[in-house]
Amino acid sequence: MKWFLSLTVLLLLGSLQVFATTVRIGNGGDTNSGSEVSFIQLSKVIDDYKRDIPLLISSWTNLKFGAPLSQNELADLLTVVQKVPVQVLLQKPCFDGTTDKDAVAFQNPPQICISTFQLQNKLTTANYKNQIVSLLVHEFSHLIGFDENRAVQLQQFTLQYIGTYGYPEVFSRGDVDDFTLLDPYSIFEGLWTNKNRLAAEVKIYSNALKVKMQAYADYSRGPYPALPADKNYTGDIMVRLNYLSLVSKAYWQRFPSAETQEQLEVFFKGYQGIDISYFNNSELNTAPLILNSGKNGLTAIDRKTSESVFKAIILEIDSLKQAMEVQLWTTLKQNGT
Repeated sequence: MKWFLSLTVLLLLGSLQVFATTVRIGNGGDTNSGSEVSFIQLSKVIDDYKRDIPLLISSWTNLKFGAPLSQNELADLLTVVQKVPVQVLLQKPCFDGTTDKDAVAFQNPPQICISTFQLQNKLTTANYKNQIVSLLVHEFSHLIGFDENRAVQLQQFTLQYIGTYGYPEVFSRGDVDDFTLLDPYSIFEGLWTNKNRLAAEVKIYSNALKVKMQAYADYSRGPYPALPADKNYTGDIMVRLNYLSLVSKAYWQRFPSAETQEQLEVFFKGYQGIDISYFNNSELNTAPLILNSGKNGLTAIDRKTSESVFKAIILEIDSLKQAMEVQLWTTLKQNGT
């Protein structure tokens, strides 16, 4: 029971500067109906905050308007959620130096107190997850400089947002890729002069990544995408996979496709950029294309292309895939548990 082992008890820190609040019932479609919530349920949702609150923040970074935070404040909020410890009082309230509270934010050193002792009699099975996450968001916001009015506003916004879109959960709970990658160098070992075999290996490589891309697509759908738009390389990887497929068909098979060769050569003549729709023709690509700094397009490959250039594109695909996996792990896996 990892959730139970992770619970710790907060000592009284009455002399420190603190911010405190209580749960706020009845906002964003919340309700008081439901049965009595158990200690186990309260403890579990607190234990999962490092997964669930980053999903909220990721979702808010994609909002064009409405979130009561700037992009810089969202980044700061994510940092404190990931780094500041939440300690749980099991048998007494949190104390802000004056009164008993459901939760308290301590600034020196930064930490959050939350009391399951206080919360168990206030919450029900119908509202406890929404209320606890909103309460924690409130407290974390104090650590990035929010006063009580702004923290309350953010707490209410969180309740309303969850009331509209549901609790922050990803589309699929399947495991994130485990970083076991096909060795990108392996397809070049003794293959460059054997075009038939090279073409076959490129297809195997592309197909293996496409399977993983399908799994990644689940994390890009719904109201809580695990990857913020500027960290989602799904489209970028798919463009390059489709390009490799075209190159394979055009140049590396036993009977090369003259038509595809012509299309590629015409397309890259006087190359200035990429017509994304030409390459990005896969239903698996549900995410926006991100061409990051230094990635202004694809290197044109033709029958004279060297092994090193061909290898560089495959290594770039691998690098983008790894970057995407790091972002998924950061968001979906809890730190320190």
